Amino acid sequence: MGDVYYTKQAINTIVNYRADQNTLFGTSDAMNENHHNIGEAFAYKITDYETFLNGISEVKKMYDNGKLKRNPLIWELYRYLNGYDVNIQRINPDTYVCIDDNTMDIDYPEEINDFLF
Repeated sequence: MGDVYYTKQAINTIVNYRADQNTLFGTSDAMNENHHNIGEAFAYKITDYETFLNGISEVKKMYDNGKLKRNPLIWELYRYLNGYDVNIQRINPDTYVCIDDNTMDIDYPEEINDFLF
């Protein structure tokens, strides 16, 4: 993902991870279903390109039909691909890998200062 600073360790984890299904990498915050912060997603390892592209199309249709609580993002796609309700936070430990280091998603310019600090 283009707005993420990756540590060397994170890159090694993603590149060397042996996935047998589409797998998302992100922070462990996402593992807590009761946590209001759904965690940061950092990368997708795609093993089934056709299923992945179909998932994008289906989630977009859900959005167009008003079936999503928010704009479709990586989390809605992830839940769709895992057969979950796209509007309810849930993680499949078989398709989610935690990266809890200095890897950081930077969405706003102000976050660069936080990162540098």
